[in-house]
Amino acid sequence: MQHKKCTHCQETKHTDEYYQYRGTPESMCSECRKAKTRTRTIINKGIVAEAKYKPCHCCGKILAPSLIDLHHLDPTQKEVDVSRAIHARSPERLREEISKCVPVCRPCHREIHYGN
Repeated sequence: MQHKKCTHCQETKHTDEYYQYRGTPESMCSECRKAKTRTRTIINKGIVAEAKYKPCHCCGKILAPSLIDLHHLDPTQKEVDVSRAIHARSPERLREEISKCVPVCRPCHREIHYGN
């Protein structure tokens, strides 16, 4: 039986209780990894909501955050969709990605991408 000490909770657990990366257990047990991911996601959702509490860059309408998209001004600078970054990036990296975007209401966003 192989055991390993979690770098987060400091408990020694069997290696089956760790996510594997390329056949090697991660440094943090799966329980701590899940808790850290949940916490990061909650923080990141707040960051995105804050970025969406602004008027549409195109038409100036103030709408609910659920009706606002974050549009990358320069697609060549886009590293990741903000919606994916909520779960996969640190708050700092998410803010960095959001800084490349402007808030746009959904109708204007569709017009930008699919309009005449």
